Amino acid sequence: MKIEGIASLKLIFKKQKSELWNIKHRSYLIAVTQPQIS
Repeated sequence: MKIEGIASLKLIFKKQKSELWNIKHRSYLIAVTQPQIS
């Protein structure tokens, strides 16, 4: 399951190389790092 998920993410990453993806990736990074502060 995890391997399939990683493969899917790689496909999405290749297909969605756009501003929309950058925004989603950026908000994901913020969501991952922010909880440590708050």
